[in-house]
Amino acid sequence: MKEIVQLHLSGRLDEAAAAYRELLSREPGNVDGLRLYAVLQRQRGELAEATRLLETARTVAPQRGDLVLELAGVRFLEQDYAGAAAQAQAALVLDPNLGGAHSLLGQLDLMHGRLAEAETRFRTALRADENDPTALTGLGHVFLEREDGESALRYLTRAAELNPHEGLIQFALGRAFRAHGNAAFAEQALGNALRLRPELHGARLLLGQVLVEQGRAAEAEAQFAVLGEAPAWRRAALAGLGDAARSQGRLEMAMQRYRESLAVDAQQPLVLQALAWCLLQRGDADAAVALYTDHLAAHPGDRVILAALAELQMGLGRAETAQELWHELIARHPDDALAALRLALLCERNGEYADAMSYVQRAAQQFPRDPELAFIRIRTALREGDRARALELLEALRGFRLDAGQARLASHYRGLVHDQVGEVAQAVAYWCDSHRDLPAQVHAQEALPAEFAAQVAAVQALAAPEGRAPVFLLGLPGSEVERIAALLMEQDGVQVLRDRSMMPLRQDDFAAPDFAAYAAGLPAEDAAARRARYLAERRRLGGDEATASVDWLLRWDARFLPLLRAAFPDATLIVAERDPRDTLLTWLAYGWMPGFPLPDPAAGAAWLQRARAHLAALDDGGLKVVRVDVDAVLADPVGAGQALAAAVGLPALVPGRPHLGLGGLGLGLPRGRWRAYEDELAAAFAALRS
Repeated sequence: MKEIVQLHLSGRLDEAAAAYRELLSREPGNVDGLRLYAVLQRQRGELAEATRLLETARTVAPQRGDLVLELAGVRFLEQDYAGAAAQAQAALVLDPNLGGAHSLLGQLDLMHGRLAEAETRFRTALRADENDPTALTGLGHVFLEREDGESALRYLTRAAELNPHEGLIQFALGRAFRAHGNAAFAEQALGNALRLRPELHGARLLLGQVLVEQGRAAEAEAQFAVLGEAPAWRRAALAGLGDAARSQGRLEMAMQRYRESLAVDAQQPLVLQALAWCLLQRGDADAAVALYTDHLAAHPGDRVILAALAELQMGLGRAETAQELWHELIARHPDDALAALRLALLCERNGEYADAMSYVQRAAQQFPRDPELAFIRIRTALREGDRARALELLEALRGFRLDAGQARLASHYRGLVHDQVGEVAQAVAYWCDSHRDLPAQVHAQEALPAEFAAQVAAVQALAAPEGRAPVFLLGLPGSEVERIAALLMEQDGVQVLRDRSMMPLRQDDFAAPDFAAYAAGLPAEDAAARRARYLAERRRLGGDEATASVDWLLRWDARFLPLLRAAFPDATLIVAERDPRDTLLTWLAYGWMPGFPLPDPAAGAAWLQRARAHLAALDDGGLKVVRVDVDAVLADPVGAGQALAAAVGLPALVPGRPHLGLGGLGLGLPRGRWRAYEDELAAAFAALRS
């Protein structure tokens, strides 16, 4: 028997089969011979013959649990999972110490998503045999499903050491290495899996994906091409080829492959989302929406795509449509925690605070450590004045996994709490931390040359400028100019065009200034051309001649003045102003636009002082300048806003709705709040000379 077993273990299956048959011809009742020959037949895929041999063995030894366990394995391969479970349970009745039976039942639990039960089964199997590769592999899969790559690696590495020639273990190990972020080891393990079992198509697919992630698209395409030869895997191969093309920026080819994959099987949410991503990258948001909408018309119950469409609509700023979609999703699937999370955020934005908290409670059942849910609770506590609760929740956040933006927001809220209780040093420290590591694109504010005013005064203006006189809105970080812009947006007949200086979308002088040319003097023809280009851009961005367009310039530099004098002598410049100390403090506490961080109050004050000098130069520019006291206008738009109304051609301003931040919190610090920080920020305030 030992010689036959050695033939079997060495992979010489034909010789071993002949030896088993010869043995059983002499000893037809040899139970171990029948069992081992059944194992060999199972390995060959001859499941019916394996079953016959095992049933024969059971007639001889009905109390042998290992025979019943082998039958359970055959049923598992036949995909008779109920039969496999029944046989495994029967095996344990005969022999409770059969670790293999626990492992098989663990695999069945794993297949059905019962992770806790599967873990218990695999650990029980390991108590019977601590070196059971099947149980170790099973535990590895449990932790992979829990996205615990480190724990998965621990068990799978041990399983691979015990059984280095099993391709399935190498496949699982490759998954674990990828989940752990180790692409090189993942590639090696997946290569091992395919050498041991070339038919492991899932391993080949994963290998292709790993290669794409490493930027090795050509090698990935070779793997996907081989995969495509297996008919059942063609759709996955086409999707992989799409991913490879997308990684190279070949969007049209990627979209073609994705569409080919979807033609094979339309029910591929990830492929559909990849195609939508390509459409968005191409600038065709409507086509992406239509892609999802058409799919849902054919498959209305597709939970993943319904959520994807809702996310897309949110990203496009269509909050009402998104909210309707999330409501539809949660109506179809009341347990959908993602829908509850998104509805919590949308309800909060709409001021529906009770509904928001209701959805928070539902979402938290599945996402107990989701930072966004925690932030809603924090904002609720701040809105209700429960500072102790806010601090408690903020402290709990320290144990959460926060991205950079969430960490900055947490620091901002901590600063607000300390501000409210008068702990100004702590508030400043947290606010400085909220600015740390932000990308800085703020433009330099250089000191103007002494002869600048005379240079501007000498500029020749266009005699009769064409088009409606432009209105520009200016304001420094922390001036709350954005609230003036929001107030103007609520006025009938007024459009506010936000400056595009931080994005390469605008094609005029305010996006790409040529200060040297302005300073040298612009001939009338050049000035007219620059004005025409500006007006064309204004129309493209939404402005028209029938509506008062207020162009909000984030970037202001007095060196624009020669351009304005020459090409826009009819312009009105609205300057939003506050006490410079309140301006600095608000900038520190609330931040401003992307690219304008203030990690250091002294450096921020120095920048503001130079920027204020640039704004002061407007008074000598020969243009119409309207200076607006932001605090006064926001407090009394009708009375204090008369000059602002006249500047945009209105008889008076409509007060509009109250402007509140997310969660009903204020949008800035009140007038005069700087006095509480007079000592803490003394050096910075001293730099802000009146």
